[in-house]
Amino acid sequence: MPRRKDGAETRDAILESAASQFARKGFRNTTNADIAEACGGVNSALISYYFGDKATLYQEAWEFAYRRAVEKYPPTGGVAPEAPAAERLFGVIEADILRRSDNESALNGIMYGEIASPTGLLEQLYEDSLASLRGVLRPIVDELLGDAVAVEEKRLAVLSIFSMCIVPVEQIQTLEKNPQYAYDPEIRARHVWHFALAGLREIVERSNRKKQDDEMKENL
Repeated sequence: MPRRKDGAETRDAILESAASQFARKGFRNTTNADIAEACGGVNSALISYYFGDKATLYQEAWEFAYRRAVEKYPPTGGVAPEAPAAERLFGVIEADILRRSDNESALNGIMYGEIASPTGLLEQLYEDSLASLRGVLRPIVDELLGDAVAVEEKRLAVLSIFSMCIVPVEQIQTLEKNPQYAYDPEIRARHVWHFALAGLREIVERSNRKKQDDEMKENL
């Protein structure tokens, strides 16, 4: 039993070092020797023993970094499930934006490297992480819009909120170079939340107007 524990700890230590190195140097410029040195001089052979090839290590390092990021920023933002839907929406938006804005997160460093020099190795893993966010948003948006709003409207509403959250920080900072507009994830999160609520209210009002118009036409 102690051996298994030691093995699990060594494996996690390698993953943590690998995630850090991949975030700093990118996939192509990171070697097993770099990771071994960052891991306190662990034998490079252990890296191959636990993970096989570099591509597998890269994928597992990303998953490790993703789990760490989600632990730090839970998808619900720590908002209680019995809280009003609007508060739960803010929790989701804030948690996602804060996670994507964390400069100390190896996850973000790896993803920026993928944007700059794609490997194709993380496509499915990244898609799964996006699907997770959409999955958390859907029931909240459904509740805020109500049964009278069409399913397609709800789908588009989720996509709109979703897209406001996932724009990379670096892209925003490229547009907002004026020091007056220094990036602040908390301000961004609250703005996206207000913007989303206003849009959802408009969808409900438009749906109600259409229903009233249809009823009037039927009565003519």
